[in-house]
Amino acid sequence: MKASVIVLTYNANPEKLKMTLKSVIGQKCDDFEIIIADDGSKTRWDDETEQFFHEYGFEKYKFANSSENVGTVLNIINAVNNSRGKYVKLLSPGDTFYDSNVLSRWIAGAEEKNSQVSFGRAVYYMQTQEGATICRIKNSPANLSIYSKGIYNRVFVNCLLANDGLVGATILYRRDVLEKYLGMIAGKVKYAEDYMLRLMIYDGIKVDFYDKNVIWYEYGGGISTNKNNKWAVILHKDFDAANDIIRTECVAKKAINRRYRKYLNLSGGNDRLRKLRKITMFPSMIICRLRARLMPEITPEGDIRLLKEFMDN
Repeated sequence: MKASVIVLTYNANPEKLKMTLKSVIGQKCDDFEIIIADDGSKTRWDDETEQFFHEYGFEKYKFANSSENVGTVLNIINAVNNSRGKYVKLLSPGDTFYDSNVLSRWIAGAEEKNSQVSFGRAVYYMQTQEGATICRIKNSPANLSIYSKGIYNRVFVNCLLANDGLVGATILYRRDVLEKYLGMIAGKVKYAEDYMLRLMIYDGIKVDFYDKNVIWYEYGGGISTNKNNKWAVILHKDFDAANDIIRTECVAKKAINRRYRKYLNLSGGNDRLRKLRKITMFPSMIICRLRARLMPEITPEGDIRLLKEFMDN
């Protein structure tokens, strides 16, 4: 099977779930499946979802639900273990494919480049009282040209030191790579599965940029864009856990890997001292952050009519 689209739910809004599923079943792709993976919600929408698939005549789906709340990472692992696709795309309710050709063209691009990890552009939107509106804000990553050129040391510094990472919704993984790194973070990182990308880049896996709009991304609805202090603490804990895995388990193949590990092993001092160490050991980080601040890539425009088609009942 070419692809498994995994829809991760937790106390999902049924209308957002429906619009996400509409964008998936409408894909003009020859061979893919949908896995619904609920993380122990109090209220699930399995019966309604099955009825939805029945109405649209879509049969390649299954449920891989957890009986209790286990966190995003273990929920994904359970879903991947129940999937068959060569490529895996993770989605959450409220996020949709940009149009009906995304999956087939994205996979074709990944096959052509032999990509292990590929990411495209997200068109950000928000729901308001007047309806869905496009948000034009700083892109993630802001230094998109660094990823376009694919120069390893620049990508390394930009992602691991300047923390100019990718939005998880924009990423397509090859299944074998995803399984490996999910296994590495299992039991250590609980919610921020995107942090496994830091491990991948540390290990030298090339992250290819697919220069197309691939996702309608609901801004403000996910963990990464949530301003709640509780989630900030949780994400920081997951961030430290990912760094601990790099420090103790990943293989330092290049000089920049060894330097980063040395930086992680340095302890003590206040925040100011730690920042000074980082700048001293990785001066190119300053350029990355200045470029991100002064000349940031802005999220793209999109045809809002495409999104509204998924919202229509």
